[in-house]
Amino acid sequence: ELCNSIDTVSQSFAHLASAQLARSARQMDAKLTELPSLLTRDGTSSAGLAPLLKAQEALFSELVQATQTTMLWPSTSSSGVEDCVSGAPTAVKSLVSVADLSLRMSAIEMLIACQAFEMRQPKPVTGAFITSLISEVQKLSPRNIQDYPLSGDIERIFESIKTREMPM
Repeated sequence: ELCNSIDTVSQSFAHLASAQLARSARQMDAKLTELPSLLTRDGTSSAGLAPLLKAQEALFSELVQATQTTMLWPSTSSSGVEDCVSGAPTAVKSLVSVADLSLRMSAIEMLIACQAFEMRQPKPVTGAFITSLISEVQKLSPRNIQDYPLSGDIERIFESIKTREMPM
């Protein structure tokens, strides 16, 4: 039953990741936030942070695939004795992958949220925790006006979360 329990934990990540993806998309919706669409700077015609949503959707798809139930099969070497090969190691391997993908999705969401926060005028009042979190993300992903690849920024934020350097 350990395998089933681990599978259940993995599958719960899919529900969380779905909400996370929706939250990221909502932060870029001008109708909901009254911020520039796709969080573009200075009303430019750039794609803004839309490419991050595509990356997050791809991670979500991979995460959902990794949450598939571990197969249960009888042992072929049981010689007639009721025996079953434990799927727990396979389920744990999938859970580790799911957790990793979830952290990558979190790194993207943090980038989007910090961009939205930076664009909000007047700046909302935040507590010490949110202020330190935003400061850490800004150190790992320096903003500039021009579009540039964010994969390195995402990776730095991911590593900071994974190694628990990021305030959580």
